[in-house]
Amino acid sequence: MKLRMYMLVIGLIGTVILMVSCKERLNKSDGKSMVPAVQHKSTKAIAEYAELKAAIRGTARYAGNPVISHGKAWASRQVHFSIVMIDPADASKLIMFYGGGSCYDNDYAIGRATADVANPYVWIEYAGNPIVTKTDGLKCIVGTHAVIWNPSDKKFYMYADAFGEDISQWKYWVGLWTSTDGFKFTYQGRVLGPTSPETVVGGAGVIREDADHWYMYYCYRTAGATLPGIRCATSSDGISWTKTGTGDIVSVSASGYDDTYIEGTQAMKIGNTYVLFYSGHDASENRWTSCLAYSTSPTSGFTKDTDNPVFIAGSAGQWDSQHVSCTTVGPVNGNPKYLFYQGTNYTDNYNYALWDMGMATLALPTAEGRKTCQ
Repeated sequence: MKLRMYMLVIGLIGTVILMVSCKERLNKSDGKSMVPAVQHKSTKAIAEYAELKAAIRGTARYAGNPVISHGKAWASRQVHFSIVMIDPADASKLIMFYGGGSCYDNDYAIGRATADVANPYVWIEYAGNPIVTKTDGLKCIVGTHAVIWNPSDKKFYMYADAFGEDISQWKYWVGLWTSTDGFKFTYQGRVLGPTSPETVVGGAGVIREDADHWYMYYCYRTAGATLPGIRCATSSDGISWTKTGTGDIVSVSASGYDDTYIEGTQAMKIGNTYVLFYSGHDASENRWTSCLAYSTSPTSGFTKDTDNPVFIAGSAGQWDSQHVSCTTVGPVNGNPKYLFYQGTNYTDNYNYALWDMGMATLALPTAEGRKTCQ
């Protein structure tokens, strides 16, 4: 009994001290009520490369994945290559541009879907999909690899692989499509083609740093090599491009996570760092994973992250247990909060796999809130 009374007295003393403390803070403040000191934490925008890397490595997959599935008439076996951005015409909406198709049909196209910023896990596919198809003499469209909203002319710039022959011939280049509304796109032609010994170029990620400085990071093939690395080109308008040379800025490794192929590059600038988010294929495991490379220069000096791969296949028995590829973060024209990727559990030839689209929430950095009384 005495112990219980003792504890009660101690508790009352603590309460009085707390009330006095808050009263003193009130007297010293601007008259607004104050409450006991508590440290609040909230997330903040990713501002540097280390935060981006940590955010990707700490992602939490959405339990309702996949968010977009194959099975449509125009995307019977695959959906892939998603780019997510805030709708320039409606900041409460997200737009996803993504590709789809089937290797069996040798046919691919590009569609779009929308979601509310307030509920980014529910995507409504556009009833008029696909929005970009094989017109202007093209045999196939594979992408999309980059979509830039250009405020200079208020147009979407979409970069994708344009095939001049049947897809089985692997003859493609970087094509550009533009649109004022995000629905009707017009083909502007080839903006980057192969230079010997390159036989094809594609998979181009693009950064628009400002109106006069654009950077493209593209993959390529030669007669003797398939997707051996990433190269760079520059532009002053996003239309006319000049290659920076014939050497790779990122190449396949001798062994390990990206020893066979490198493709599917998303390019972005985080703080003062230029970042490539690419897909690497490991021959020994027959597995695609997602990797990072970074540099303080947009055209050279890229280093593969020592913690690659930073995003890997799901656990056994899941829909994405074998491969994850074509991974991007978004929205691309705002603060990245989410990760988007294509995945499959197919263990044979992945070209003929059933690929679906998943997403995950980035582990954003935290910022300490102000201390208040409550």
